[in-house]
Amino acid sequence: MKKIIIIYTIILITSLGACGQESFPKLESSELIKNSFNEQEIKELKKILIFFDEQVCNSENFEANNLNKCYKSYFKRLKG
Repeated sequence: MKKIIIIYTIILITSLGACGQESFPKLESSELIKNSFNEQEIKELKKILIFFDEQVCNSENFEANNLNKCYKSYFKRLKG
């Protein structure tokens, strides 16, 4: 359960924290991630994040190659 909470927290932090950046932080560069997950789990987390990014972009009708645009639109729509 602890790892699931960490995963959701990381997704949220990555999504919110990277909105104003040109590139998103890499999972393997995070000390929290390296201390909480092994190498295989990090690979699986990357797959989950890629899927999540694709779904957010699809919901906003954008290509997944411009994540900043996708998330800005997504959060703007959520804010209402």
